[in-house]
Amino acid sequence: MAGALAFGVELRLLQQSKDAESYAVHRLVGEVRRGEIPLQQRRAWVDTVSSRVGDWFQEKRQDFSQLPLFESEIDHLKKWQENAAQFAPSHASRLMWLQAYPAYHRGRYLEARSYVIKAQEIFDELGGTDQELEANLLNDRAFTNKLLGETQSVLSDNFGALEIRRRLFGEQHAEVASSLSNIGQSYGELGEWQCALEYSLQALSMRRSLFGEPDRSVAASMIEVGRCYGHQGDIQAAVRSVEHALAMLEHLFGYRHPLVASALGNLGHWHQEKGDFDRALGNSKRALIILRELFGEQHPAIATVLNNIGMSYKKKGDREQAQQFLSEALAMSRDLLGERHPETSVPLANIGSFYRAEGDLRKALEYSKSALTIRYELLGKQHPWTVRVAGDVASTLMQLNLLQDAYTLVTSFLADGRVRGRERDKLKQIEHELLSKTMRAGFRQPPRVGKRNAKKKRR
Repeated sequence: MAGALAFGVELRLLQQSKDAESYAVHRLVGEVRRGEIPLQQRRAWVDTVSSRVGDWFQEKRQDFSQLPLFESEIDHLKKWQENAAQFAPSHASRLMWLQAYPAYHRGRYLEARSYVIKAQEIFDELGGTDQELEANLLNDRAFTNKLLGETQSVLSDNFGALEIRRRLFGEQHAEVASSLSNIGQSYGELGEWQCALEYSLQALSMRRSLFGEPDRSVAASMIEVGRCYGHQGDIQAAVRSVEHALAMLEHLFGYRHPLVASALGNLGHWHQEKGDFDRALGNSKRALIILRELFGEQHPAIATVLNNIGMSYKKKGDREQAQQFLSEALAMSRDLLGERHPETSVPLANIGSFYRAEGDLRKALEYSKSALTIRYELLGKQHPWTVRVAGDVASTLMQLNLLQDAYTLVTSFLADGRVRGRERDKLKQIEHELLSKTMRAGFRQPPRVGKRNAKKKRR
């Protein structure tokens, strides 16, 4: 068989793909064959092939280990999408949608979303009735919008996909579990960690029931559950959950896999929160090595790990390394995601924190204010990330003796009833400290809570 294939290549009847052990009819031979039998006379055949092409790529779309094979055959997917658009239009939307996956895996989120939007437009124009595809489009539109920091319609799209999938597949199904997981992640992006935990636990329970352990999707859910625990303050539970996931993923894939890097990066972050900076740096640097081997020097996940390494060095007291890694993270985030993105605001806020610790308050204020502007516009006033950086800005203003500006900022956030939890408590502490100071000499000051209560007691 190998000899026959080699002979076909030598005669230029077949061509071998560059990145995989696969062969295709040479492009020129294909053109001659299409000229002999025009596709408009073979619509049933085009319909059958388009369906099979879609099935082949859809089965491989989420598995990173299949990405080289997927990418090596992408020209076939593109060509059959064009054929389907003309002669088997019911397949045109699906074949367009599947082209988003290489861009998603490679961190090119704008490109990935553009394919999803084009697929949705085709689906709507043709009055599509394929409910499974409709759910997939809703799901991936939500997912790419979330990755791009555009959160307005994410939850409604996620719940729309979940409703369709439950109607199609029932309560216990891999696609239903995927929707539950995505809803959990979306609530996390909105800072609603209790809701995020509830949906993430539902997804984890369903995946365990369906697939057992070890399993890739079970491990992914455990990372998300750990993230929810950590953001609610239970760092020990976060570490346990992510360590379990990491052991499972290393058993399944070895070390060279994005999910292994994700688990290591998360573990590094939670060890940093515990104050174990050496372990944090060890895990984060392992994640960085894996991601660079897989994706090269530029990828959003690499920017995230660079930021975490920078913060570990900052908390450890290594100023030069902290500044270097945080600056690299910010430059990469700006390059890949743009200035106006929640992930770009993370190194901005952390560089602000770095300069505040260094005593350079003007630079600290510049970076923290930039982060606050991005988060306020994209995530809303009540989001924990927004409230947290508002506290950083207020603290810096207070150190600069701009007390009235700090007080105005703090009280504007405290007046919003949606601002809750630890972040609100921090703002209250800043307010209390401000009220102990003279805002502007010669002017009436805001009432001091302690004195006001004392007067009431004397009465």
